[in-house]
Amino acid sequence: MTSIKELKVVKEYCLNDFLFFTRYFFKQRFNKKFIVSQHHQTISDALMRVYNGETKRLIINIAPRYGKTELAVKNFIAFCLANNPSAKFIHLSYADDLALDNSEAIRDLIKSEDYQQLFNLEIKSNTDSKKKWQTTKDGGVYATSAGGQVTGFGAGSIEPSGKFDGAIIIDDPIKPDDADSDRIRTYVNNKFDSTIKNRVNSRDTPIIIIMQRLHEQDLCGYVLAEDDREWEVVKMPCIYDEGGEEKALWPEKHTLQELNNLRKSNEIVFDRQYMQNPKPLKGLMYSNLQVFKDPPQGEVVMYCDTADTGADYLCAVVAILSNNSLYITDVVYTQEPQEITENLVAQLIYRNKVNRAIIESNNGGRSFARTIQRILKDVNYNRTQITTFHQSQNKNTRILSNSSTIVLNVYFCDNLNNKFMLDMRTYSREGKNAHDDACFVAGTQIATLTGYKNIENIKVGDYVITPFGYGRVTASALTGVKQVINRAGLTATKNHKVFSNKRFDELCGIDENSVSLLKFKDLFEWKYKRLLDLTDGYIRLWGRVDITLVSQRQMKAEKVRKDFMLRFGSMVQGKEYLKAIVFTIKTMTLLITTLATLSVFRLGNIFRIMQKRILKVVNIEKETKKILTKQELKQQNGIEAKRGESGTLNTLKVLLKKKKTLLAFNVQKILNQFNLTPSFAAISAESVTGQNIEGLNTKRFANIAIKNLHQQKPNLVNPKGDTAHNHAQIEQEQKVYNITVEKHGCYYANNVLVSNCDAVTGLAEHFIKDDDGFYF
Repeated sequence: MTSIKELKVVKEYCLNDFLFFTRYFFKQRFNKKFIVSQHHQTISDALMRVYNGETKRLIINIAPRYGKTELAVKNFIAFCLANNPSAKFIHLSYADDLALDNSEAIRDLIKSEDYQQLFNLEIKSNTDSKKKWQTTKDGGVYATSAGGQVTGFGAGSIEPSGKFDGAIIIDDPIKPDDADSDRIRTYVNNKFDSTIKNRVNSRDTPIIIIMQRLHEQDLCGYVLAEDDREWEVVKMPCIYDEGGEEKALWPEKHTLQELNNLRKSNEIVFDRQYMQNPKPLKGLMYSNLQVFKDPPQGEVVMYCDTADTGADYLCAVVAILSNNSLYITDVVYTQEPQEITENLVAQLIYRNKVNRAIIESNNGGRSFARTIQRILKDVNYNRTQITTFHQSQNKNTRILSNSSTIVLNVYFCDNLNNKFMLDMRTYSREGKNAHDDACFVAGTQIATLTGYKNIENIKVGDYVITPFGYGRVTASALTGVKQVINRAGLTATKNHKVFSNKRFDELCGIDENSVSLLKFKDLFEWKYKRLLDLTDGYIRLWGRVDITLVSQRQMKAEKVRKDFMLRFGSMVQGKEYLKAIVFTIKTMTLLITTLATLSVFRLGNIFRIMQKRILKVVNIEKETKKILTKQELKQQNGIEAKRGESGTLNTLKVLLKKKKTLLAFNVQKILNQFNLTPSFAAISAESVTGQNIEGLNTKRFANIAIKNLHQQKPNLVNPKGDTAHNHAQIEQEQKVYNITVEKHGCYYANNVLVSNCDAVTGLAEHFIKDDDGFYF
């Protein structure tokens, strides 16, 4: 039995030495020693800096199962409550169950006989739950998931007690399986901004994030991009270098050989979780950027990539051009509207004494440049030569072709805008990047599981049809006002990727006859080819690259039925009966699910059309009667109606009498597409009123009207619609929208398969020469 004197000594050590506290209670609970390694000491020291008030914001990055939760959550909270029973903690993790389990473990430790023997800390009986429990001194723990609600509880103390009053402790806010989901990752990051960091009772209440790095823009990456000076970061890779020799962080857990084997099995996962070096799945474009401290002498230049309202950033980059290299010294990188960015860029030019500035004239850049010149003129500054430049090349092509130039010839100041540097370092070689700007106009019909839906009405959480099944919409937004073209039945920005000739190409350059359409045959073929890939052992992702690879797969006679029969026969002949049965079941399942998907889609469309038709029939007769009343009043008042108005009146009367109000409305709507005035429409309509209108549908009636009109006014319109078609090919500025589909990265717009929808590159193109003396 331990004597009272010995207990006093143990208590004193436990209250003053956190690592001793951890080792002592670990031994008491599990009857085995807590093996302390170098990283445990490092974590303990960092937590004690928080406890002593030296650190207010702490990030600990370390591999899973390396004791971080045991130390930084369970024992640290119990240690702090032993020193101050009034301390209040909020504990968050990616799953509610994990947070509640940790809360229960802390509570059980405090209730244990060994803990009570030293500290005699009581928990209120009426608050004794996993989610929220309190001490009799009003301290305690509130535990929930990182995405959950935190209500009625704050961490820390409003009035400083002179002791450590509590903290927010976040342990693994996102699970590895969700790390590459933009939707979930953004939700967690936004939750931190909107809720979590506001649940402190005092600005001095610390926030601790303990996690394995999972993505370059996970919660750690997000908060560091906002302000890295605010946070102390303790980063512990499992393999570290000591005197040129690689060593394992915790040899008792993983030897160096075991760690290297883990790396070989999956380098991406190993770099993220074990080396705390998150990388995108497709690789980085600019992973190793050169940094400088003291810039050389040279010409000061600036390149500005303007942006509209929406998701794109305006990026203005100032650099010193010296010895055919660029030294970037200052940046404006913001999503603020134009009325603010005009002043920001003018100030950038003024304070850096720029000699030459180039501003992209796309997206209203020409007027933006004129405003900059006016602002500078108002302060009597005229030393900068400002020119505009229309960027006609594709953004991704420019970035790819100039990436080596940027890595080799561009140097970055070590104190540049954190968000700018993060986006530079995390730009992916493939896949969607944060500020790609291809979009569709309002009215573009997206094929959802419940029928067509205009793109402007698509919401996050909607499910759309994709070649491999259905995909969930993770983002939907108005992205600005941009130049659009009409091609292949789509009105979109010309750089939007459309599937044509078995690959995704820009809309402006596709073969309209080879686009992939939303048809049963095509959908079933996509899924069947995917099944062949899986059957043959090709394990791929579900993104756009894989759609391209699947589309290029050859089948017997290019027909699913023949390919299936030959494969089935080959399996039976080879006595692979089980494989043949499984292959047949899977193929039949694909057939059924494809039919079901399209059936639900078509039923949804029928329901929507019926709704619209009923509303039209109800409202059109009222509208027609209003027109008749208005025209008759004009004639009664002695106003001489034009022949066209009279013709319109007579035509509407005939149609109304024959209960063809819906037909009249649709005909007028079609004729209006050709910008026809009422009198012209009436002339053409009158020419067919003597015919059997009962036997004419809307399209036939409109065609007769247009034909008659063309005979009377041949210069007005071409019966084939060429004039209207050519007009639609002209680039116009319109509001545009985009959506992002999780995992698949594509969807059907107007029944056509399409893809989801950088200023440093501009600098390299305009100011750096190649070996032959030409500018890139």
